[in-house]
Amino acid sequence: MIKSNNLKIAIFSAECSPFIKVGGLGDVIGSLPIALKNLGLNVIIIIPYFKKIKINKKKKVSFKIKFNNKQEIVNIYQDKLPNSNLSIYFIDNRHYITSLPVYGNNSKKYLFFSFAAIEAMKQIKFQPDIIHGNDNQMGMISNLIKNFYNNKDDFFKKTKTIFTIHNLQYQGIRNSTILKYINNDFFKKFIRKNTLNFMEQAILTYDKITTVSPTYAKEILNPTYSYGLDKILKKRKNDLVGILNGIDENLFNPETDKFIKKNYNIKTLKNKIINKTYLQRIIGLPVNKKIPLIGMINRLVQQKGIDLITEKIIKLNSQFIILGTGDKKYEKYLIKLYKKYQTKLAVKIDFNLELAQQIYAGSDIFLMPSYFEPCGLGQMIAMKYGSVPIARDIGGLHDSIINYNSRSANCLKKANGFLFKDFSPDALHNTIEKALNIYYDYNKWILLQKNGMAQDFSWKKSAKKYLKLYKIALNK
Repeated sequence: MIKSNNLKIAIFSAECSPFIKVGGLGDVIGSLPIALKNLGLNVIIIIPYFKKIKINKKKKVSFKIKFNNKQEIVNIYQDKLPNSNLSIYFIDNRHYITSLPVYGNNSKKYLFFSFAAIEAMKQIKFQPDIIHGNDNQMGMISNLIKNFYNNKDDFFKKTKTIFTIHNLQYQGIRNSTILKYINNDFFKKFIRKNTLNFMEQAILTYDKITTVSPTYAKEILNPTYSYGLDKILKKRKNDLVGILNGIDENLFNPETDKFIKKNYNIKTLKNKIINKTYLQRIIGLPVNKKIPLIGMINRLVQQKGIDLITEKIIKLNSQFIILGTGDKKYEKYLIKLYKKYQTKLAVKIDFNLELAQQIYAGSDIFLMPSYFEPCGLGQMIAMKYGSVPIARDIGGLHDSIINYNSRSANCLKKANGFLFKDFSPDALHNTIEKALNIYYDYNKWILLQKNGMAQDFSWKKSAKKYLKLYKIALNK
């Protein structure tokens, strides 16, 4: 059996908190590698270097790669992940990476990054046992190693590849003209309907595939949630594993959080009310200790269930605070609701980490009515802050929330939230009503809060499952 302290793991991603964060992927890549390193693995992270990233640009090495029939200069910068001894490497090229946004429709960016990042491992002399790619941006890496680099030398001959699907909806579909940049006839056979699908390439070529929750791994085999890839996923079913994400419990900790008004823990939960009244005051809602305050922090897109937030729901005996940015139609819709119900609803169209922490600490209830949810981190963070989640019974929400069932005499021993099945405004409305009825029963509500706060959402368990999968891949 391979020993953990001999394993070299290279984790590839588009983002990594705190250096660059657009969504939940940034949080995952900022936390999981530390948990893996704590298990004795030799772990590095490789991400693109974007202009927004603030580091001491200590150059590790420079080299050239051929791309679009030209020799392109690539710089590698090295830094440490905060509060760890874990190295992170940034891949810099002024034409194809640095000057561009993290995401957006630029088909050349991540193809170039894939070539450059693979070559970078040779330049820094890190010969990985496992390359762990994340989401469609890293979809071509396994294909390139197996069918391009291994034809040139043996550096990656023993390397196995693991791919994590964080969100199958975003597949990285590129026009087939992208192939002119690499001038390799081999990849032409992967063209379908004049496009190259990076997510599809990952599913076809990586040795093992994971999703960010066990339930989501099952759901994406169904056409409803597969976005057209269910047939390919079913072919790889034996290599598909669901591993629930975790959170950084040192970062998301109400006892030490520097952004909230009053720190507290499970024993001093009564101090949460100070954060509630402070939040009401700064967001412009009437200050009222007794009225339930419902928080929602999300990208404002169809997936997150914004369509379910109706006037009927806003009229319930509660207050709402919604924070996020996204599709303009949802931003306009929520602002229109706010103008009509200013004493009941606050809307902040913003990406604001400080306010997000204050919402977790100040809200009584946290809303996640998603159409689909591969994992979700918001419900886990909310529970650590004693905010009781209301969520759709889907994906990682199903795997992390234990539903309150009034018909079960023992439900309060474990229940930490409320789940509903149907993706409809009525189902959400009825579940909020149910939660509001329990809210006024102090003894029941505080048990729900404490059950959530006591949950272990750290990366320890998940990291051990990844380690097991790495070993399976290497011993296959």
